[in-house]
Amino acid sequence: MLTKFRNQSVRGRLIRLVGLIVLLLTAVSSYLAYWNYRSVGETMIAAQSRVAEDFAFRTRLWFRGMLRAAEAFAATSGRVSSDAEREALCLEDGRRMLTSSPTFVAMVIHGEGERACAATLGRGEATAALIAASRRQLGLEALESWGTPLPYPFRYSSIEIDGQAVGIVQLRSLERDSAVHAISLFVSMKQLDALFDLGDLQSGNVVGLVQTTSGRTLALRGADDADQTWLPEDAKLPAGSQRWRGSSKAGRSLAYVSHEVVRPDLIMLAAFSEEATRLSQFRLAILAVAPILLLLAFMAAYWRMVDRDIGRSIDTIESTARKASGGDFNAAVPVDDDMPLELRRASEAVNEIIRAASTRQDQLMASSLRYQDLMRELHHRVKNSLQVIQSYLALTRRDARNRDSATLRETEANVQVLSAAYRFALTDQGLRPVPVALFLGELFSNMVISARSTDQRIIGRADTAAQLDVDRAIPLGLAIAEVTYSILRAGSPAVLIQATDDSVGNLHLVVSTIGDAGQVRLNDRTLVGLRLQLAAIDDRLQENELLRWVVGKPSANGTD
Repeated sequence: MLTKFRNQSVRGRLIRLVGLIVLLLTAVSSYLAYWNYRSVGETMIAAQSRVAEDFAFRTRLWFRGMLRAAEAFAATSGRVSSDAEREALCLEDGRRMLTSSPTFVAMVIHGEGERACAATLGRGEATAALIAASRRQLGLEALESWGTPLPYPFRYSSIEIDGQAVGIVQLRSLERDSAVHAISLFVSMKQLDALFDLGDLQSGNVVGLVQTTSGRTLALRGADDADQTWLPEDAKLPAGSQRWRGSSKAGRSLAYVSHEVVRPDLIMLAAFSEEATRLSQFRLAILAVAPILLLLAFMAAYWRMVDRDIGRSIDTIESTARKASGGDFNAAVPVDDDMPLELRRASEAVNEIIRAASTRQDQLMASSLRYQDLMRELHHRVKNSLQVIQSYLALTRRDARNRDSATLRETEANVQVLSAAYRFALTDQGLRPVPVALFLGELFSNMVISARSTDQRIIGRADTAAQLDVDRAIPLGLAIAEVTYSILRAGSPAVLIQATDDSVGNLHLVVSTIGDAGQVRLNDRTLVGLRLQLAAIDDRLQENELLRWVVGKPSANGTD
């Protein structure tokens, strides 16, 4: 079915045009769908990165708030000038500060060298552990300030005390003339839960503050505190701000975004479900495939419409025109009101042409019949006239005075050629090919009869199956009569005439004399004209031969 749309037909051109339009629209719709998918993907990636960054900003802001509290306490410690005053500061102002907010857990004040004191609300035996943890923080590099610059070097981090995550906010290098050189404020990390509770995350998404050294989750949003299955399967977390896809400990494929809070201690890690990505990909498939399917459906409907309303009508007009050209004038193109206007007009025009051709054909047939009647009448009259002339010449030659007249004999033979040719050719249906064997047989008989008054002989043999049209049979007979009577006029005792077929169907005509042929004078001009009418080939003569013609491959219907 596709082959008829590959050529330069109307259907082929229309379908190719629509196919080009469909291809362009499909390419545009696919590009727009892909562009929309990329846009959504980039927006989603930016949103995910912003979520992790927002939570990291909140965490830093929370630590900064704790740092401000430590700075406020450091302002009151400027008057401390001795170890005893520092101890009193821990016991009085330190504990007063701890009781002012549930966020504060403990405080450690460092003096010169190894001197330090701790303020707690719990048991005293925990003091040594707090001082040791604070002293370890003093060995770590100070952090760079972000936002508003701070007057003192600082650092914050997190440790674990009695199985609980505790944050440390530490100020260093305080007033030189003061007995307080550093202050470490221990805060409860559970207070970050309130900071994280600023709206629900989408289902399947988790954000947590992770301690890189221990892998513990210090604050969490989107999952239970005890749930660790959302963390990456690879325990090593990347530094800095990064985004990657990986498998969680539960085997789920998640998109992870990390954002540093404290280098290299605390990282804000966000895990996002791939459902949004899969949904975006599904939407891409819908946006890409749906227009293609719609356009293909449109093309199929257009194809069917073109094939039904245009192609079939054109095929019907073509087949009807071919039938009419083959002579079937009863054929007509169906005309329907539902047909397109142009095709209906074309069908009506073709029907009018067929009717006009049918009328013309009838007229031509009538004229042909009249012509055939006239030709038959003419041939009958010619045949009858020739027979009358032949009879008159025969009667004239039988008269004693004209019995030896050679002129009458030759004239009678020529008339016999015409009369016999028309008699064999003429039928009620018109002219037919003349059987050469029968035609020459009658010609030989008439010539033998006309030569009985002399002592000369005419020997004829017609062994051929050839048939010639009357226009070619007459030159054949006249040539035989011309040569035969020229031989007889020269006094030859006998004439031999032979008409035979060769193996390939050529007719060979040979006229020869018995005796010396040197005295025979032929009318070459007449013979050349007869040979051209017969379309014969003049072959090489042999001994005693005066005529040797070859008539090329006559067929059964008299044509060659």
